[in-house]
Amino acid sequence: MFFDKKSKSDPQRSHEAAAVQKPLAESRPLDVSVNRAIKGGQAVIGATVKIKGEVVSDEDIAVEGLIEGSIVLKNNELLVGSSGRVHADVVAKSVKVDGELHGDVEASERIVISSSGSMRGNIQAPRVILEDGAKFKGSIDMDEAAPAKAFGVVSNAAPVAKAESAGE
Repeated sequence: MFFDKKSKSDPQRSHEAAAVQKPLAESRPLDVSVNRAIKGGQAVIGATVKIKGEVVSDEDIAVEGLIEGSIVLKNNELLVGSSGRVHADVVAKSVKVDGELHGDVEASERIVISSSGSMRGNIQAPRVILEDGAKFKGSIDMDEAAPAKAFGVVSNAAPVAKAESAGE
């Protein structure tokens, strides 16, 4: 009889206990990209986040929301995700645009505009990749020395002498 009382527990409490346990049982592990972001030093700007101003970081940034202003990631990468919108001038090691970027970009390594990406602005980078279907309006300067000036890097190369014109 002692055991009968325990088996006749309050139905409301057993329902509440099941409700608490159910989400725990159904919980799934973190998405691999989230784990990579935490371990790999990548900041993620979520889809509902809007930032106005200057963003400066010593880690990679993935943007799924909106950033307006300027972004400085001198030694890091910027990823504009498929739902990301960046209306800013960007200085970064490399940039990949899957969403929308309006502004001038200076990349010390490369910029990639994917087939789903759209960019309006001027690019200054040693390597530029425009995938089939990418939308781009602006100018491209692939002079390798130009981004070095923007990053404050001093070149060890000797200056090139100016050619004299025939008329002088």
